[in-house]
Amino acid sequence: MAVVTGVVQAVKDGKRLQVNGDWYGSFNPVGNVNAGDNVTFNWEPDKTGKYRNIKGAVNVVAGASNPVSSGGGVVATGGRDLIIVRQNALAHATALVVASGVSDVWSSQSLVLRLAEGFTKYSATGEIEEDSPIHEEDGF
Repeated sequence: MAVVTGVVQAVKDGKRLQVNGDWYGSFNPVGNVNAGDNVTFNWEPDKTGKYRNIKGAVNVVAGASNPVSSGGGVVATGGRDLIIVRQNALAHATALVVASGVSDVWSSQSLVLRLAEGFTKYSATGEIEEDSPIHEEDGF
């Protein structure tokens, strides 16, 4: 299963969303999601690989009428929005560390947290940290 985060470009029949140029579908209504909303959700391809099926709920991180920073990131000041951004950042940071070949994720916990912190900051402000959280002592 993969995670997608982005701005909804179009909604069709309450069950299909276009996000980041790709279409995703659900067998159930996706809820109160509108074009311009910043969303995050899990998805996986169908058996043929042709369709992208939404798995679980579509979480609206920020609606079209909600404030967005000048960098294009979501302004997550707390509460549910911040929780969603942090969960998403942790998931992607963990996947990145695992994909990089680290076999013992527990010993890489500080690396995952530093990466997630950078992802969260980028999501909230659109700013990229100049110093990479990956250092030689991490074995890379």
